[in-house]
Amino acid sequence: MGIEVLFLLLLAFLALGPKGLPGIARKAGGIMAEFNRKKREFQSQLEDEIQRLELKPGQTMVENGEPLRPMRSVEPE
Repeated sequence: MGIEVLFLLLLAFLALGPKGLPGIARKAGGIMAEFNRKKREFQSQLEDEIQRLELKPGQTMVENGEPLRPMRSVEPE
């Protein structure tokens, strides 16, 4: 651990005391666990959506029931 982390821990210990610090640490741990759960859920949903939208070879994208037409190429004349 860096000196900064040790300083912050000492400061928290002095400010909260030995009785308050474990409760705050538990709350912070719970918040971090919830954040990580939400992050994994979001990543999973995002990966599922990307897989769902990926086109297979020969497959065309459809919008409003009609295939999308490719834009004409712009070549110098």
